Amino acid sequence: NTWWRNPTFGAYVPSGNATAPLVYVNFGLEQDYDYLESVGVSVANKIVIARYGESHRGIKVKNAMERGAVGALIYSDPQQDGYSQGATY
Repeated sequence: NTWWRNPTFGAYVPSGNATAPLVYVNFGLEQDYDYLESVGVSVANKIVIARYGESHRGIKVKNAMERGAVGALIYSDPQQDGYSQGATY
């Protein structure tokens, strides 16, 4: 059991504090950023908000970082997860 030696972390993801405007990026996929760019919305120097799903969470952070975002928040959409999906048993 090595839980005490290997705490959960995002490899290659910088840590720190960020204060910036927020931009919703849907699932944080390449096509989501392409769409935002096509309508004149930049995520550079901003914190992105992405929904869980459609890709691995590490890819969401990588995409945000490559587009110049200073932070990323990932959340579970209640319409796609939890009680809104019906009984779990």
